[in-house]
Amino acid sequence: MGSLNAAHAAPQALANANKNSRVGQIATYSSAIQANEVDNAAAALAEAANKDDGIVESVVHAVNSLLGIDSTEVATPEAPDGDTTGDTTGDATATVDTGEVAEPAVAGTVHSLEANVVAAIQGPAPEPTAPEPTAPATP
Repeated sequence: MGSLNAAHAAPQALANANKNSRVGQIATYSSAIQANEVDNAAAALAEAANKDDGIVESVVHAVNSLLGIDSTEVATPEAPDGDTTGDTTGDATATVDTGEVAEPAVAGTVHSLEANVVAAIQGPAPEPTAPEPTAPATP
């Protein structure tokens, strides 16, 4: 795990760490992943690791476990219009204001985002290439 062992830091150290230190980068990762900000979380974790190629799902899981956030529930990311209903039009045609504050929809746990973090760090998988056609053998 190398520099990702900074996840062993005490909660007080994580809260007060310089954002550019390894502990601070781990703290940034923790906040971002709990907010379901996968791209920001991936960037912070990759920066803390100082490498992209060694970050696999088991490493992300180990970091989450050390931070004690592996089973933390994460909310569905907000739509561009600020709601979590999935209506991204921003209009109010189908919305009735009841005065109640809706709870954000739960998207899963931090654990369920681990593969997404790895994919965001490593980038898209390369497209498979088709094998070159071979000429039939001549007798």
